[in-house]
Amino acid sequence: RDHCVTGVQTCALPICDLVRKLFMAAAVVMLVSLPVFSKEIDTSLVLSLMGILLVSLAAGYMSPVSKTSAWFNVLIAAGGLFVFELAAVQAYVPTNGVTSFFLVNQALAVLFLFSLYFGVKTARGIRLSRGQSLEE
Repeated sequence: RDHCVTGVQTCALPICDLVRKLFMAAAVVMLVSLPVFSKEIDTSLVLSLMGILLVSLAAGYMSPVSKTSAWFNVLIAAGGLFVFELAAVQAYVPTNGVTSFFLVNQALAVLFLFSLYFGVKTARGIRLSRGQSLEE
């Protein structure tokens, strides 16, 4: 174990790794489903690919000891949750039943929801490891 890594940060390592895996799972789902749903997506293809790239880079850059990295990932998770849940709600039409486009967006929203939860836990662990209380 690195002498600079505290016990709290060591506990944050598995959580950080889980966020990384959730981000990569979301990026894979987005990448695989993009050609299938490109006509149904309201944003441009370039913007969609940039989003996939951003999530993938965030997963690779993630560090359990970097406060900036942790909060950056929280913002990405919150943004992903917002974007994909909004798309799922807009895609859901009760008279047409559940479509595959709805299901993919709902699954992505769930992945980002879990990423948000575990990302905040990582950020909290980093803050506590630096001796800061949560009330500060």
